[in-house]
Amino acid sequence: MRVSFTGIGETVVTFESDKKLEVGTLVNVAESGKVAAAKENEKFVGIVVNATEHEASVQIKGYVKVKFEGTIEANALGCCNMCLGKEGKLKLSDKGREVLLLDVNTENSEIGIFM
Repeated sequence: MRVSFTGIGETVVTFESDKKLEVGTLVNVAESGKVAAAKENEKFVGIVVNATEHEASVQIKGYVKVKFEGTIEANALGCCNMCLGKEGKLKLSDKGREVLLLDVNTENSEIGIFM
């Protein structure tokens, strides 16, 4: 039996954007009703799941898989704080957004989190 968290509690909101954002980009609110790519060491509000030239559909809740940087030990599983690292990857940070870290794939530098 395989376990899947995909689809549980997903919330997706469409925002305006100044430019087309790539799917998988972690974003922040840039101004009222608009998002932009999050910057290094910032918290993030969600991840782009679909985009056009001037709009981005952003998943703000639910389970997602994202790339990470640095080392994440097994004892980090559970509630932890993460913010944006280099090249759009997440990293552990006391100043980051609280997430529920459920799985770590060190081979692919990928984690599964509930936002």
